[in-house]
Amino acid sequence: MERLPFLKQLAMNYGHVSGSFDWDTTFHDLGMDSYDVVDFMLSVEETLGFAVEDDALLSLETMRDVESLIEQCMEEDNSEHA
Repeated sequence: MERLPFLKQLAMNYGHVSGSFDWDTTFHDLGMDSYDVVDFMLSVEETLGFAVEDDALLSLETMRDVESLIEQCMEEDNSEHA
């Protein structure tokens, strides 16, 4: 799965994507408040099958941050199942 189109589709569910969307797009650019971000990340977690620590959510600003967090969570999940 290509993640940027996946993240864009999720953001579109909130009605906030009107312009360009790339790895440097911020939640602020999308007009998302903290509740939207939490809900967005819950959708990411449910779709990809992992859980994010609440503290990690506080540091997310860009789609690149989300991608890094996804990678980190998936690596941790893989190492736990190895």
